[in-house]
Amino acid sequence: MVETLRSPSKKTKPDLRVVSPGKGHNSDLPDFDRTLVFVGRKMELAAEKRALAKKQKELVNQITNAGLTDKAVKQGMDDMEGDPDAVLKHYRMVFHVSAAMGSSLPGQLTLFREPGAATSRQTELEVAYDKGKILALLGKDADEQAFASGDLKQEHLRGWNDGQAFRRDEFLRNAEAVNAAEQQKKDEAAAKAKKKADKADKKANSAKGRAEKLVRAAVEDLDEEVVH
Repeated sequence: MVETLRSPSKKTKPDLRVVSPGKGHNSDLPDFDRTLVFVGRKMELAAEKRALAKKQKELVNQITNAGLTDKAVKQGMDDMEGDPDAVLKHYRMVFHVSAAMGSSLPGQLTLFREPGAATSRQTELEVAYDKGKILALLGKDADEQAFASGDLKQEHLRGWNDGQAFRRDEFLRNAEAVNAAEQQKKDEAAAKAKKKADKADKKANSAKGRAEKLVRAAVEDLDEEVVH
């Protein structure tokens, strides 16, 4: 197995600006072996970058097939990291501007009503369950500190388990869809190759038939010359 270079911990990591680069003999450049180590590492990172780009593209396709847009997902992620009040204020302003310009979109949504217009009817247990499920769907651990004991913890863990089950099923479904698509692509390629081969055989048989016809004609002409 090829050994992969690993970055040392922050406590032991040297400052590479002051550590000797280990120059080669009679040269101001590193020796060839050390140079190739870094070249190989650059190649590894380039391969990882290509693989990551491929995964990102596949994920965008899955997001699109699910009826979402990659832009909306990114925006939602950014909003989740921001201050909730600031995010709400921003979107209220956006829809206010849209309404001022005559757009009917703000009137079709109830999410951005004045603060206090909508009230949550969720109980503490439902909130604990939902938070657990959301964490699992995001691929994160359950929040043991927020729900440390009692019924809230049980509901939180139940939601987390349900989220884990859904996430696992979704991964399996996507894997099956990818496998089916790849198999379909292989089948189409095989059918295309067969069609091309059949066409080549037909063309070859046609050429062979024409050649045989010419040979028969030549033999008949020869026979006629012999008779005469």
